Amino acid sequence: MTNSHARIPDLATRQRLLANLRRTHLAMEELNLELAEMIAKLESDRQQQRLKRVRDSLNNLSV
Repeated sequence: MTNSHARIPDLATRQRLLANLRRTHLAMEELNLELAEMIAKLESDRQQQRLKRVRDSLNNLSV
């Protein structure tokens, strides 16, 4: 016969697991912020390239 009730871990185990969850959450938040920073940099680079192409096109029309 199996026990259908979930066993609640002891206090030390709960504290360790909670600390691990908090650490994991902070690590994921850090990675998400780094990813957002990289995306912003790529978007800025792309915008600068587009601006350069437009300016180059305008200069070529003026010649």
